[in-house]
Amino acid sequence: MFKIVALQATGVRTLEVQPASLPISVGRSRNQTLVVDRRHDGVSGHHLDIVGLDADGADLVVHGDNGISIEGTLHPAGARCR
Repeated sequence: MFKIVALQATGVRTLEVQPASLPISVGRSRNQTLVVDRRHDGVSGHHLDIVGLDADGADLVVHGDNGISIEGTLHPAGARCR
């Protein structure tokens, strides 16, 4: 349904995102579903979780200290966003 394309120091990594694979965790820690390399120093060990998915998009829970920005809107740690 969706995919994440991450540009890593070792190349491009693509992760298919489907309802059956939820939750998907993203961060620099090795135990995340999508491990982001050290090149991205603003990403926390456990940065966010994708917890819901439908035809219109994804539901996220932000865990990273730096929050996330989606289309110019900042979502701080603890936020739930779409």
